[in-house]
Amino acid sequence: MAREYIPAIATQSLGRAAHHRLEDKLLLCSRYGFKAVEIFFEDLESVARSLPKSYPLQPEGASFANSSCWQEQLVAAASYTHDLCVQGNLEVLCLQPFMNYEGLRDRNLHQARIQEIHFWILLAKRLNTDLIQVPSSILPASECTADRKKIVADLRELADIGLQQNPVIRFSYEALSFGTHINLWEDAWDIVNEVSRSNFGTCLDTFNLAGRAYADPAAPSGLNPNADEIIKQSINRLRTQLDPAKVFYVEACDGKRLEAPLVDGHPFYNPCQPARMSWSRNARLFPLEEGGYLPVCEILQSICDAGYKGYISFEFFSQSANVAGPAVPLDLAKRAKLSWDKLEKKMGWNKTQSINRGMAKEVVADIHLVHHQVPGYQPHIAA
Repeated sequence: MAREYIPAIATQSLGRAAHHRLEDKLLLCSRYGFKAVEIFFEDLESVARSLPKSYPLQPEGASFANSSCWQEQLVAAASYTHDLCVQGNLEVLCLQPFMNYEGLRDRNLHQARIQEIHFWILLAKRLNTDLIQVPSSILPASECTADRKKIVADLRELADIGLQQNPVIRFSYEALSFGTHINLWEDAWDIVNEVSRSNFGTCLDTFNLAGRAYADPAAPSGLNPNADEIIKQSINRLRTQLDPAKVFYVEACDGKRLEAPLVDGHPFYNPCQPARMSWSRNARLFPLEEGGYLPVCEILQSICDAGYKGYISFEFFSQSANVAGPAVPLDLAKRAKLSWDKLEKKMGWNKTQSINRGMAKEVVADIHLVHHQVPGYQPHIAA
């Protein structure tokens, strides 16, 4: 019997690309029971810079007219990544994030992004995924409009391009808690309905949802005024207003309650970005880890009550993921596995299909053997 709730994880959750190889992170995803991965674009770029000789580059213009050498490297990297995922029994859930797209005031830049999405679609096909995630824009208001009609028109243009593909490419729009104009899930949901295309849905993220409606890392309490009532109402709207068919997947993470407000003088403070962005990038936690304070399970329960079944993906950002050293991805993978086991039990998911908690040790040798089938792959992770 297939699982109703499937464990997935974003690749940067096991370490940022500046320090940690995608090959090793995919190995750990397999080893620790995750069934699908969100491919973070920076990981694909990192792979493209160090492709094994068994994946030779095509000449410029080979994959599409006027393709550059760098684009051909990325195409080869996508093929290599797909092969690694196949050998590790991992599905590619999506390619993400296609950032800062909607509502651009500079329409020449908009046209350049349209050309870029055609390239992302090619990469998605090479990865064998039909889904691209689009987060709400975080550009300055001087560069992106709040005009809802223009935002909807831009996103509908993406959807229509996706509908022309065979197979159809879907887009999952997510409201970031620090988005310039779209930072509430309700606003993203309204936009999904206004775009009104079968291949355009949303990604609901517990961190971003609660990080706007409930939490304020710059406040001494870590909370918005009337936080409990506001999040209660938002959770009720999830339960009553969602169409689960338009929820393409769900991301789950908690946020660490900071010891001091995230203002000038705090180690995470950056005058060039909102406090919520700094908090998001430095202090997420996996669900049910100590120190978290967001109502993650309540949000997830309301989404499930609305009828959602499918991928639950951990999208984790933290200072700890941006540290060098081979122990980092392994530690994060173990934390993610423990978090999933706790979450699955607490939520009552997959009662007859739970992961064998001893699975990670049992399959290590098999996973190593499987990945050795991919030409050029050499694992660096110790068992």
